Amino acid sequence: MPMADNVGALLRWLHAHDLPKEVVVVCEHTVAPKLGRGRQLVVWDGCLKDSSIGVPAQLLALGIAKVSVLPCPVDPAGVGAQVARWQSLTPGLVGEAEVKRAIWPGPEPLHLGKIAMPRRVLLGLGLRDAQPIPLKADDTTRTLAAIELLTERGQIGRGEGLQAQLGGVRLGVTGCTACGVCVQACPTGALELRHRAGGSELWQHSELCRGEQQCVSLCPVHAVWVQGPMRLGDLLDEPERRLAAVASARCARCGAAHPAEEGELCQVCAYRAANPFGSMMPPGHAVPGQAAPEQAGRLGPA
Repeated sequence: MPMADNVGALLRWLHAHDLPKEVVVVCEHTVAPKLGRGRQLVVWDGCLKDSSIGVPAQLLALGIAKVSVLPCPVDPAGVGAQVARWQSLTPGLVGEAEVKRAIWPGPEPLHLGKIAMPRRVLLGLGLRDAQPIPLKADDTTRTLAAIELLTERGQIGRGEGLQAQLGGVRLGVTGCTACGVCVQACPTGALELRHRAGGSELWQHSELCRGEQQCVSLCPVHAVWVQGPMRLGDLLDEPERRLAAVASARCARCGAAHPAEEGELCQVCAYRAANPFGSMMPPGHAVPGQAAPEQAGRLGPA
């Protein structure tokens, strides 16, 4: 989901206007067709493969009868996999859009990230009806509320889709040193180091994980491992997971957090302090013009 919560803005706009029977969502790469009356086209900000699994449920909770998708011309497999996740959560309510020749062009497309604030809100009147779900809440809270509401309406079964795999992984961490390599390695920003007085904590943002596992392969102390696939139930139960807590201190030289047991300096600064010229000979090798350490005691007159 976009960082500015553009989905929330879309929901508020739809709730402030007459609801369409169907919402058709397309990637920004897709040529927008004319859909006719009763159907609202929503152009995503980027590719649908990167969207939240709860988007269709939130739209359906407003009272929209169906959410449809047009294929992505750039990454049809990625978008198809995301649509399959949507269908697992809301079976029968999400599908591929039918494009028919329309006499009427229908409403103007809504471009995610460029949706104007409803006029009633600008005038300070608020929205007309009670909100079916908390529209200003975060994505996870809205998804939970939407699932509960759709269940009460009988549109989905109790616990429907909670075992759906999201494509990410649940991580386990043993022996973390709070070095931050995994945080820098994650291409989707799913890991975060939080520093506090006397310690550091490593957290995983469940929804952002896409299962690349660069954090696993690049961890210098092999502390990160995979527990299993990330499922919708995991996301809803723990949108943020604390993976490790490390007693840490600030390096006296560079200020970086590092395990307190290492002393005042982190490993990098400790190495630089011991080797000011930035290099050292491997054990058992002599510096040119000098004897090896094991031979130094035997030099001298015969």
